[in-house]
Amino acid sequence: MLTKRSILFILVLLSLFQSACFAEMGGANLSIDIRANETSLKIIRIFQEPGLPKESKSYKINKSDKSFIVNNEILLVSAKSEILLLEKKSGSFSIPTDIWVLYTKK
Repeated sequence: MLTKRSILFILVLLSLFQSACFAEMGGANLSIDIRANETSLKIIRIFQEPGLPKESKSYKINKSDKSFIVNNEILLVSAKSEILLLEKKSGSFSIPTDIWVLYTKK
């Protein structure tokens, strides 16, 4: 169950990013979409290299703090109108486990 503090942070994230956020990495396009309900937060990441099918991965978030969200698979930091995301288990060969991706709202 999310704490009041976690819910407040989620609401701040959602108010900043009511649409998807985007990034580019070596010509590939990435996007994340943040969805929330009363009990959890879901982050959906889509990765697509030119000419290849889209790869997506979903993360369910159970814990958060004032300025970051963390679970066993991701670390997400909110910074003004951007999101910095580290996927510890991206499920994609093209997204290394040691790379932070900066997503911005377009």
